[in-house]
Amino acid sequence: MPIMVRFLDAATGRSNYIGLAGMQNLDREPERLPYLLLVIVAMFRAGWTENLHAVTEALGAAPELADSTQRILALPAKTLQDNLAGQTAETTAKIARLIDAATDGELTLAPRPPED
Repeated sequence: MPIMVRFLDAATGRSNYIGLAGMQNLDREPERLPYLLLVIVAMFRAGWTENLHAVTEALGAAPELADSTQRILALPAKTLQDNLAGQTAETTAKIARLIDAATDGELTLAPRPPED
């Protein structure tokens, strides 16, 4: 979930696009996981099993999206420019935001290195 929240924010260029900013850095703050577990248990008890299943399936693509972004970063600049040449301005801007986020380390599940 954290990676998907960061992907959506980067792709749209809007902060907290889906209202889940609290989940954005959950993978970097493991002390918050017990609270998430309590929420999930409460959802199961409330009969939200089908909703949770749908969310789980949708989030399953997150690691693949992160890998795709890393492959884009590995492309030569000329190849990237050629691939973007026929795209709309909106698509080009979205790709640029995703590349910036990936370059800044926002689109990885690994913890960020400590700041000096």
